[in-house]
Amino acid sequence: MKKLFATLFFPVPLTLMLLAVGLFLVHNKWIKFPHSRQIGKVAIIVSMLLFLLYSMFGWYPTMKLEYKYEPLHVTRELSIGAPYVIAVFGNSYIGDKTLPAPHRFQSVMSMRMFEAARVAHELQTLDIEYTIAVSLPVAADTAVDFPKEARLADARYYFSLFGIPPENVEMIQDTCINSKDEIYEFAKYNKRLILVSSPTHVPRLMTLAHKCGLEAIAAPAAMDFDRNYPPSCRPIVQNLEYLRQAAYEFLGTLQYELLW
Repeated sequence: MKKLFATLFFPVPLTLMLLAVGLFLVHNKWIKFPHSRQIGKVAIIVSMLLFLLYSMFGWYPTMKLEYKYEPLHVTRELSIGAPYVIAVFGNSYIGDKTLPAPHRFQSVMSMRMFEAARVAHELQTLDIEYTIAVSLPVAADTAVDFPKEARLADARYYFSLFGIPPENVEMIQDTCINSKDEIYEFAKYNKRLILVSSPTHVPRLMTLAHKCGLEAIAAPAAMDFDRNYPPSCRPIVQNLEYLRQAAYEFLGTLQYELLW
């Protein structure tokens, strides 16, 4: 529902709806009510202003969301909460046998895997006990050629490139369809979680973990923004997508807060 709502209303569809309503009221000759043309003109102006605002400052909510949690700095103090499960939330696994194992993880997932490997390597250097648990769900037709064992083998090979022993890498059930399913699977380890996902997604995961009564540490992977040098406030299309992402994550967090 939140994905549908975010897609329908943020940011372009909402402005187009306002524009359509405004044009209808301005040019409609059949339905008459007081000040309809004036209201239509206001709707057109508001839609244009919103579109300009979104295209100029749509990056700002996303940047604020990204920096709600800083990248995880592994220190000796973390040994107090050990052992850990480094929970890598799924994004996309590419079922293509012509690709080498490290390349079967879609770009966003590769960033998450890299961050998990970095955290695991630093924990390992400090002799802090950990397990990496990866979520790699795929469509039913892909699972025929790439069963769970094959995907786990790919994950273990990827992490071995960073010196992570294969016995330290596991894969949760591949029937998860959303973050809520994944957090329930990670919770089965009964250990403190280190949540690895995209930086805009981590705040919602932390809310979800706390709602489940889990101890969790945020480990956002691959920041898009440098807050010391934010994007210039000029209209660009990419800002519209940034705003859509922020709206989707906000709605998801609101859902957990209000409807848990």
